Amino acid sequence: MPTALTTTATIGTAITPEDRSSIVLLPLTRDSLALRTAFPIPTRRDEVRVPRLTGDAPASFVEEGADLPEGAPTVDELALRPAKIGLWKPISRELAEDSDPTALSLIGESFARSLRTALDTAFIASDGTGLGGKVPAGVLTADNSTDGGTLTGASLDPLQDALTQVEAAGGTPSVIALHPDTWGVLAKLKDETGSSRPLLGSPTDGKVDRTLFGVPVFVDATVPTDLVGVWDRNAIAVVLRQDVQFEASREALFRSDSIALRSTIRAAWGVLDEGRVVRIAVDLA
Repeated sequence: MPTALTTTATIGTAITPEDRSSIVLLPLTRDSLALRTAFPIPTRRDEVRVPRLTGDAPASFVEEGADLPEGAPTVDELALRPAKIGLWKPISRELAEDSDPTALSLIGESFARSLRTALDTAFIASDGTGLGGKVPAGVLTADNSTDGGTLTGASLDPLQDALTQVEAAGGTPSVIALHPDTWGVLAKLKDETGSSRPLLGSPTDGKVDRTLFGVPVFVDATVPTDLVGVWDRNAIAVVLRQDVQFEASREALFRSDSIALRSTIRAAWGVLDEGRVVRIAVDLA
């Protein structure tokens, strides 16, 4: 009997819930901008409280045997409640019955792309009002980040300035996130007026890579074309519920002899230090 996606015994032998989840979870965690560029917190809880340090405890040199200086870091907390993202698609019964896990991974890739697009789009630029405020504000909104000026294409100085801002706030720049169109313009900048040599290196000599000033560049279509983000990945927490679902049912589409596939994830995020997240406006026209 062929391995089938559905859990209904009359349609075929079910694959395990863990297998069904991994079909979506593996490509999601591999490709999601949010999950690759922030501090991940997997959970099975409805709410996660993340400590946010707003000031360090003081330290100083002391004589041997002397009392250490008293102090405590200034701490508050961020309550993150993962919100649900989901979709469903119909497939034929024949496809469900005849597919093995390798073929089903193609369906999982499609679901994962849809889920990650919704997640990453909100992660970057959500206005914080979705689902009555349950969807957090994006990390590059004004309340969650620091203004880094405007990138015009005349030079890469605003990017260097943003890296400096992150470092001055006590962070380590580890992410530059931008839209493919923005990267395309930057990749075509020349090293001087009248030159044909690309500023970022020639594609024929193997020197072009997706880093700027030694910091990895994440090129992603969910970043708006008018923004570039520079941040320390440890300044942003992303909570992903571990009960990722990828389910099948024949009942809803019984008359058409089809199978309904459904997948849901739950995620939330929060900025732990706005000084270590810098947004740069883009004006490359």
